[in-house]
Amino acid sequence: MKAFKHFILTRFNQGIYDRPDAEAWMEDRMELFKATRESVLIQDVEFEWVIEIDSRTPQSVRDVITHDDDRIDLFDSRITNYFEWFNRPNEPWIITSRFDNDDIYLPGALRAIQSCFTAQEIVIDIPYYQKKGNDLYTSARPTPNSPFLSLIEKSDKEVIRTCYARPHNLMSQDWPVGIFASRDVLAYMVIHGNNLGNRIVGEKI
Repeated sequence: MKAFKHFILTRFNQGIYDRPDAEAWMEDRMELFKATRESVLIQDVEFEWVIEIDSRTPQSVRDVITHDDDRIDLFDSRITNYFEWFNRPNEPWIITSRFDNDDIYLPGALRAIQSCFTAQEIVIDIPYYQKKGNDLYTSARPTPNSPFLSLIEKSDKEVIRTCYARPHNLMSQDWPVGIFASRDVLAYMVIHGNNLGNRIVGEKI
């Protein structure tokens, strides 16, 4: 039996339909999601992608997100509830990786994360750049503090906490930080007009 199962977790649009600009937001986000989706599905290792969506999301949008790919599972409840007993993996360990619906994995990103597996509960961060248009910027955030954090934990606990257990800048308060051997940049945080919570914090490359 394989030692672990790897899940990518994405919060997509929970609560968006309470906003008056919901349709415009969704149209813009689905355009960005094209590159996001492709960047995940080109990864060359086994994984499952769990995407939390608002229960009011139209079927037409759900179909575009999944597009008949059996590695993508839509979940219209809190993503931290996904791993109740009926969704428990058979593997003794679980890796959950945060991934926003507008960001980009570079080829080999998931393989690099999985190569860090060790049979202990730890947080793993990966090197990334910020991307705005065609420009790239270094990240000035300390490690571990990125939206690409992964958590390794045992799968037989009463509660699987997942990489969303705490805000990403606080995860290291509850778990030790693993050593990430690769210095290669493995992801892009995409900066655009509708993610005003993020801003350029590094230097242009």
